[in-house]
Amino acid sequence: MNDVFSTDVPMQGGGWLEGFAGMRATVDLAAPEGQRVTSLTLPDGTPLDPSTSYAIAGCRRPMDPTGVLCSHTGLQNVQTLMKTDGSGEPWTDVEIFLDGLSRTASLQPAPIFTDTNATPLWPQDAYVQPLQGAQ
Repeated sequence: MNDVFSTDVPMQGGGWLEGFAGMRATVDLAAPEGQRVTSLTLPDGTPLDPSTSYAIAGCRRPMDPTGVLCSHTGLQNVQTLMKTDGSGEPWTDVEIFLDGLSRTASLQPAPIFTDTNATPLWPQDAYVQPLQGAQ
């Protein structure tokens, strides 16, 4: 989040965040780095409980060591998501996507992030933006 929403242009990088479903985040993008997330909740508004373990799903790369999922370390009990049809086969990304589509009534995504200060996501300094060309 720091690289994507940095107000210091030379520190900006990446351009994408880890996506997640089933949680909502309230952020203050004007706050200092490390203090921008002000709350995390479940879809019904229940705050995440730091003493509770939650099940998550994500990418698993062949080179990732134990306890790593989508480059995030410190996870426990990382397992391959297996089909429940008795085949003993793992789900593929495409199968998970298609299964999700078949279970979803609406494809309209709910907002994941809410910025309490509606912070501009790009500096307004004309020295930085817009970029000018030369002939």
